[in-house]
Amino acid sequence: MLRAKRDHGIGLRRYAEERLYLVPQDRLSEHRVKRNDQIAFVAKQRGIGYEDAREVMDRARDEYGVSYREFVRRNLWKFKTEADLDKRLERIRTQDRRFVDEVCNETGWSFEEAERKMLETKKRWPAVTFRKYAAFNFHGMTDDEIDARVRQWIETSSENRRRVMQESGWTAEQVRAHMTRFEAEYGVIPAYYMCFRGWELSDEQIESYATVAHSQRLSTAYNDRADLAMARDKERFDEVFRDFLNRRFWSNAEGATFESFSEFAQGLDAIFCKLLRSGGGVGAFKVELPGDEAGLRRVYDDLMAKPRMLVEEVLQQHPEMAEFYPGSINTIRVVMIEDEGRIRIISTGIQFGHREVTDNFTNDGMVCAVDTDSGTVLTPAVDKDGAVYETHPVSGKRFEGFRVPNWDLVLDTAKRAMGVREGLRYVGWDIAIQNDKVSILEANTVPDPVLLQAAYAPQKEGKRYLYDPFLQKI
Repeated sequence: MLRAKRDHGIGLRRYAEERLYLVPQDRLSEHRVKRNDQIAFVAKQRGIGYEDAREVMDRARDEYGVSYREFVRRNLWKFKTEADLDKRLERIRTQDRRFVDEVCNETGWSFEEAERKMLETKKRWPAVTFRKYAAFNFHGMTDDEIDARVRQWIETSSENRRRVMQESGWTAEQVRAHMTRFEAEYGVIPAYYMCFRGWELSDEQIESYATVAHSQRLSTAYNDRADLAMARDKERFDEVFRDFLNRRFWSNAEGATFESFSEFAQGLDAIFCKLLRSGGGVGAFKVELPGDEAGLRRVYDDLMAKPRMLVEEVLQQHPEMAEFYPGSINTIRVVMIEDEGRIRIISTGIQFGHREVTDNFTNDGMVCAVDTDSGTVLTPAVDKDGAVYETHPVSGKRFEGFRVPNWDLVLDTAKRAMGVREGLRYVGWDIAIQNDKVSILEANTVPDPVLLQAAYAPQKEGKRYLYDPFLQKI
């Protein structure tokens, strides 16, 4: 260790944490300067020097706002000429403008003001892409809140790498390189790398997994852009699919009066609040309603001071579903596609909450696969870290073999919902089970395949074959 520090400037802590004692002494000089994994990957793939790769990626960053990680994740390293690369970068810029439009609609900012603020945020925190800025409502956060969120992401990434190092015996450099390659070549983002235990998978195995990119391709091909915008806006979605909701709703739109809120809240004990444009349960919370007008007005004033939110009546889920975890609504995910005039079911699964008020997989939830024909849970539950649960960690209720109540009604409701808008032909429906009915919570227009594949991660089974018949047509 002292020799590594003396000859190569490698600190003792880094020498231990990154397992550099596994590196031969004559190769330690390669670790003197910590190289960027994304740049190193691009250099290797394009067969050019490290500094040449940096120059190409710096230009994409400076002229188009594309971070190093985006450069790799979007497969920009595959474009060998400047002309081809510029064409692709212009397409990315066009996609980013849609996210700017979303922020404009949410905030009332001009396009120029929204784009400037988003670029400033991305420059300071490269992890905050335009898509994340819009989806996670960064426009409503202070700099300290953004910094805290990004630091949480970084800390989670560091902890994940340490876990992989411990379980695989690899050095930190080997772990980063492997995760970078899996993301670049197969679209497996670091979070799902953990869930699928990517360090244990061969290239052939990981290639069998469907990714968000595959789901995005289906969404673009099968869904109309206007209906996509409608489905992403929670308030507009509730208006269009009112007949499938079985619950009241209200929003804190500018000009919303206390009288309208009081009428909505009449007879309710609690309400569920969620940001109009967000995903993964981010920003969702539950409020117990007071019984007096003064207390109700305090709730109203508090809601009106928050970013745009959809406020809904709290559903009462079926007792058998609540037995697993009563702290959230535990939902069914039904992924459907309308192809050649027929509605086909790609997958069905079930999500359970754990510590939070939502059952979202990315928010400490867990998932199981469900047999489409019978509604029987087929697998134990798996969470985003790849942990497997035979029973729910809170209630102790066993997952595998559970028969979902009202299963035929779940499938029938999802099929009927597919007919509401002609422009929605590929959707992942989230459905709550109640005593004598089921209620649609939302429509996911880019349903994440991880919710199906996580349940089979212990068997190292990807489910891309379920998507391939439709991907091959586009």
